[in-house]
Amino acid sequence: MTQPNMLKAIWASVRDIERHAGLDKEDAKDVLRRVVKEVTGQPSTRALNNKNAVEVIRRLKSISDPTSEPPRRETITPDQQKGLSQTREALKMTPAGYAAFCKRMLKGRPWPQSREEAGKVFEGLKALMRRRYPPAHLSQHAHALLQLSHVSPQDQGFLRTVITTARRRRSMSCGQIGICLRIGERYERPIPARERVSDPS
Repeated sequence: MTQPNMLKAIWASVRDIERHAGLDKEDAKDVLRRVVKEVTGQPSTRALNNKNAVEVIRRLKSISDPTSEPPRRETITPDQQKGLSQTREALKMTPAGYAAFCKRMLKGRPWPQSREEAGKVFEGLKALMRRRYPPAHLSQHAHALLQLSHVSPQDQGFLRTVITTARRRRSMSCGQIGICLRIGERYERPIPARERVSDPS
């Protein structure tokens, strides 16, 4: 079992990610689950022993402060490339906007150059997506889509789930947001972002 002081250090590192990487609480927890799974194969901190906990803390600190250790240069995985591409596309982010976003996240580098950097950019993009497509905003468009006569039963079921999620004030994953956006495009009713995505100057 992980000692209490190790768990405290882990959650302190998660809070540092919230502050320094510009993520909200849920996105920072997603980072923790991803890192723990990379170390142990399981997403829960209950799977950690002391040795694994030390490695998790090291990785979390490298995300919140890339200068805390020499940059790692593991090759970005195909899944990471796919996730970055899909999220950028959903956000309608231009190459110039993406480069500017990366520079803010990566201390001036215009694109991620390692697995850890790709993970940091991906978490930032997911946080941006959640801000621009909150449940209440998606729910309004889900109501409008349900008025269409040719929406499939499967899509109707998902849209009702979106409405229920907003009513209960729960968060939505980026995967769910992506599905909702694709449904809007499928019926030629694209869902705009709550705030227009523009290229940072």
